[in-house]
Amino acid sequence: MLPDASGSGDTDSSDETAARTNTDTGTIRHDAPMALTQTALTDYTGRFVGYIQTCNRRMTVETLSELEHGLSHVSGEIAEIKLFLTDLYLQIRETMNRNYASAEIPFMGNAAVIEYINKTNYLCEIIRFLSEQSEMIMNTIGSPSRNTILDDVLFYIDHNFQHNIKLDTIAPLFGYNSAYLGKIFSKTVGENFNSYIDHKRIELSKQLLLENRLKVYEIADQVGYKNVDYFHKKFRKYVGESPAEFRKGHGLETESGKYPPPHT
Repeated sequence: MLPDASGSGDTDSSDETAARTNTDTGTIRHDAPMALTQTALTDYTGRFVGYIQTCNRRMTVETLSELEHGLSHVSGEIAEIKLFLTDLYLQIRETMNRNYASAEIPFMGNAAVIEYINKTNYLCEIIRFLSEQSEMIMNTIGSPSRNTILDDVLFYIDHNFQHNIKLDTIAPLFGYNSAYLGKIFSKTVGENFNSYIDHKRIELSKQLLLENRLKVYEIADQVGYKNVDYFHKKFRKYVGESPAEFRKGHGLETESGKYPPPHT
């Protein structure tokens, strides 16, 4: 296989550039030796999914370049490298399909992906394939009306608020530091980041409570609160009553317990 074919994305020439985070923030590690491990696979999957969801083409390109550079110096068998790249694509596809089930992203099937990567002789061609697929995903999940950075942030939150997302972890995905992004978020949206996340989670929890299928602790976990007591506290703060009282007020039966059953 050939060494990596380097590429770079367009840089931002606006006044906001000063608030951008440095690309050498711990996510780009060109000089670090690469091992074909599950840890490396999970790391690259998470980073690509994050950059693709935020339509951060610059960081997608830089991470692809890093990946190509790292794989071109791996001492393993070619078959192992191809398996790593295949698994990477399939994991990205699985995560994106789960997060954007209604988007109908036109991914290639398992057999087609495996056949393409196995028959391709040059690393740069596989990297180009991953680049094209990343662009395809961004174009599919994107919206023509998303013209500002806040549109992108809100779009990302809408599809990820059930997970453990924090401002200081998503800000780098958009190329900003958390302090600056938090400032423009509060100014534009009218509330701070954490409050906005709480509102999204509580609104979804109200829908799930009215469906009356899940217990309260199951709903808490599903909307992003891993601690059911913390969920009760947040729900009462924003709704003015407990989840059980909310259900009862709509004429629905309440479950016998709010806590998960003990492990046996």
